[in-house]
Amino acid sequence: MKENWIWIKDKTENSNPIYCDKKNERYRVVSFEKKYSFEKNISAVNLRFCGDSFFRLYLNDEFIATGPAPIGGDYLKEWALGCPLSEETRRWISASSFYSTSVPIDFSKNAEQKILRFFVLVRQSPVFPNEFSRGKGGFYLNAEIIFCDGEKTEISTDETWTAKAEQSYLSPYRFDGRMPSESLPAISINNLWNTKNSPIPPCEEEEIFPLNGGKITLQSLERKKIVFEFDNIYAGYINLICSHSATIKLKIFETDKPLCFPEIILKGKSRYTGLEFLSVGRAEAEIHNNSKQTNDLTFSLFAANFPVTQQAKTTTSDDRLNYLLKICARALKYCRQAEHLDSPSHCEPLGCTGDYYIETLMTAFTFGDMRLAAFDAIKTAELIKNKDGVMFHTSYSLIWTLLVWDIYSFTGDISILSDCADALGVLLSRFEKYKGENGLIENPPDFMFVDWLIVDGYSLHHPPKALGQTCMNMFYYGALKTASKIYRKLRLKDLSANCAKKAKDLKRSIMLLLWDKNEKLFCEGLNTPTDNRLIGTFMPQNTDKKYFRKHANTLACYFGILPKRKSRDLLERIINDNSLGKMQPYFLHFLLDAVYKNGLREKYTLKLLSLWENHVSENSKGLPEGFYPPEKNYVFDRSHAWGGTPAYALPLALSGLKIENAGFKKITLSPCLCGLKSAEAEIPTPYGYIIIRMKENTPPEILTPPEIKVSIVIS
Repeated sequence: MKENWIWIKDKTENSNPIYCDKKNERYRVVSFEKKYSFEKNISAVNLRFCGDSFFRLYLNDEFIATGPAPIGGDYLKEWALGCPLSEETRRWISASSFYSTSVPIDFSKNAEQKILRFFVLVRQSPVFPNEFSRGKGGFYLNAEIIFCDGEKTEISTDETWTAKAEQSYLSPYRFDGRMPSESLPAISINNLWNTKNSPIPPCEEEEIFPLNGGKITLQSLERKKIVFEFDNIYAGYINLICSHSATIKLKIFETDKPLCFPEIILKGKSRYTGLEFLSVGRAEAEIHNNSKQTNDLTFSLFAANFPVTQQAKTTTSDDRLNYLLKICARALKYCRQAEHLDSPSHCEPLGCTGDYYIETLMTAFTFGDMRLAAFDAIKTAELIKNKDGVMFHTSYSLIWTLLVWDIYSFTGDISILSDCADALGVLLSRFEKYKGENGLIENPPDFMFVDWLIVDGYSLHHPPKALGQTCMNMFYYGALKTASKIYRKLRLKDLSANCAKKAKDLKRSIMLLLWDKNEKLFCEGLNTPTDNRLIGTFMPQNTDKKYFRKHANTLACYFGILPKRKSRDLLERIINDNSLGKMQPYFLHFLLDAVYKNGLREKYTLKLLSLWENHVSENSKGLPEGFYPPEKNYVFDRSHAWGGTPAYALPLALSGLKIENAGFKKITLSPCLCGLKSAEAEIPTPYGYIIIRMKENTPPEILTPPEIKVSIVIS
């Protein structure tokens, strides 16, 4: 059915694509509604819809969905630098797909359902970094209506829908219900979006109330200050209901630092539901009853997340560890929206692949539903193709190859490999251009991203060559090895062999130029000068100092640059030698995985996980973004799932899981308590849970679905 997009006559018409509009110059909200009456009873309705750039859709006064499913996109350098979009950036945003959401509605339990009443609020301007726009507001909806007698009909948005310019929405977080809504004709507009079908369902929402119930009564013209404290940090949309007119000034916190300051003026008996996504652990409110009557007001949050159908749990004899796992799973839940987020307070776009790779592995051991990760991988593939292999965080594009392979391993769905094969070729061709005559990656646009730390005044977010080159080459080596496996599975033998050879050649260059025989460590990069043409905000000129730190050496063990015996010796040094510097929670993911891959899980898993305990106990509501402030006065958010790798690392270490055949068709388990007195691990699979129960001095109890061929190794 044709997409018939509608809008209103708009003075700010502009078909140029835009990324997050910091000045909110084109911020406006438009509502559309339409009532359909039928002579026959309705059994079901199949909806398909999309909008630019955000909307809330209702049917018969029931919430249906927010949208659209995001493009994904990259973290633009123009956004980071605060400058206008380049023509190149505009082209790739224009080439990127918008996604329509499909939702089936079942009316079969309604005895007489003959009316469909649609209402939608559409916000025109992007507010958050993960939002995109074609530069013009728009919305469309198609519906297939199935009647109880089996007959069908179709309806669509058109110029018979009622449109209103909702003047009350002044700007993000500012609403004045006293402003009139201007009725304007809905007009049909050119379809600039040409959407694809989103393969995922919309987010689900649950109304969450503060610990005090969220209800407050004010007497005539009374003013009150009140704190609405939530038991945890949630992500979603604030909701306010009042019986009479009121002004509400809010401060929204995760924990300590206010994130935003919504100001809401309600007129008469009314409700306000925000159109901006927030991360909320506490709200401080200053409320003024604008009425001479007693005023009842309720504050709540519509917490949103990707639908959860199951949640596996790992429990141990260590209560602190159990609490850490709970915190990690909760942070993951609210970072899983219509795409993965680094955190609900940052809302960075899909280009932060390092975050989402960790979240994907956490999901595999927590929720087991890989649809969101697969959708993210496909959208990133489209991004890579549209941008000719260039992403803002250069190393993250290499981590994307690991993401694709692991989704295949957990699901067994080979289509994820074939769907990403073209983008993989583009990416590898791009990195060939970065190689120098010495065989190493020498001339990338930057060495982003290593870790969220400062070393000698240099940020490891965008370090000089001496602090970032080796990590980049390690990630490239891992990408080549992974690409070889992907091509082999796709029966592209020549491409597989070519990648394997390039990986072998790169390994030789890494050992020759980056391994220091005297220190018996990999340096973090060479001290050769960086081409002046590359110097800029995200590429500082190189330094003469030679660095030996944990990061590059961890990746050498993680990717198997060294034999296992030497990797184990190197890991012992990394873990125990404090002179090699610090790591944030993000990079500890690679260290924990390196420990697992090299047979040191019994000795070091719990020791490394203990690094989280103090930082989680400092605030029981959330998961810290980092352990050490990367910059002066930097305040970490408490909803950052990249620090939640214990939710993956611990059940992996306890189970000793190795997937021999993709999709859990064949696995090996080698259970181990890792120093605990007891533990029970649940691992989701396409066939149900693997359950492993262990106690000291007792053989493990292992339950697996019958569809899985299992080999058990007891050490």
